[in-house]
Amino acid sequence: MELLFNKALDEQRAYTITILGSNSLGEGSDSWPELLKAELQSAYGKDLIKTKSLSYDMTSSQFVNQNMGDLLKNPGDLILFEPFTLNDNREVETKDGLENIAFVMGEVKSKHPDSTFILQPPHPLYDSIYYPTDVEELKEYSEENSIPYLDHWAAWPELDDPEMKEFLAPDNSQPTKKGHRVWADFLIDYFIHGE
Repeated sequence: MELLFNKALDEQRAYTITILGSNSLGEGSDSWPELLKAELQSAYGKDLIKTKSLSYDMTSSQFVNQNMGDLLKNPGDLILFEPFTLNDNREVETKDGLENIAFVMGEVKSKHPDSTFILQPPHPLYDSIYYPTDVEELKEYSEENSIPYLDHWAAWPELDDPEMKEFLAPDNSQPTKKGHRVWADFLIDYFIHGE
């Protein structure tokens, strides 16, 4: 991020971050994208950092087939990509989900070669069986392909800890305010404090 950020500064333009993913992104001022945006703009200046969120209630296959237009039109300097892993769970084979990630990145890079990607998982779930395996494969995929991966799950309670329920909406579709805060704080540490 630093090189591109400095390049944007040299060009006297804002550095743009597109936050892409499922409804895990949430909405409103308590959502992690908004909390992250506020901290980034506070640290670097409102004129120097711009963010936008593109969230879709669909699987990665549906996104690839129907909804890439907004992303391809203007992906920004950095795409912080939560690649629909939870929505794909039991709907899209893990291998196909990973191929969809490669397709999205390839399409963006072919039209906007300077755009970069960082991958991250959606929020964790309490005591789930298959989903953590899908997320582990996402992590391995990013390592094998040298794509930065932000493992924010490390900041949440253990997956089998009943306290996890306090961090998740009753239907598990996204985090609660508390969960959004944990996710945001992890990303803020990464982007601002370099941790």
